Amino acid sequence: MKRIVEEHYPIGAGLPLGLATGYLGCRFLGLTTAEAKDIFASMLNVSAIVAGFLGTAISILLAFKDKPVLMDLRELGIHQNVFDYLLFAVRWSFALAVISTCSIVLFSRLQSLGQAVLLAVWCCALWVSVLGFVRVILIFEEIVRQD
Repeated sequence: MKRIVEEHYPIGAGLPLGLATGYLGCRFLGLTTAEAKDIFASMLNVSAIVAGFLGTAISILLAFKDKPVLMDLRELGIHQNVFDYLLFAVRWSFALAVISTCSIVLFSRLQSLGQAVLLAVWCCALWVSVLGFVRVILIFEEIVRQD
């Protein structure tokens, strides 16, 4: 059961959180176009940095294939899961960067309903990306604490 939750919680929790955040953001914040563009641009930068960081982490792990840490992960049978989670986080960070870029261009051109939908999609990508990254951090924290 723990493995199933671990595998699916970024999407399972990220989508409802994103929809709620997008709805509340449209309903109560009343973002101006300039504010929205600033938020999208900031998250574009952050998500691109995170994707690069995670890509570097994957490269480092691949370089350590004969090290005890990776051998332990193989023995425990979670080696592939760790790489899958890293790739998931990279993909969603990259997706967030792409959606942020599109949002910068599209937000001012849309009517209020279109802006609300775009913000909801962007918030979903944001939450899934953040939760995927947190999952990787928690796994590496466990690995570091075991050594």
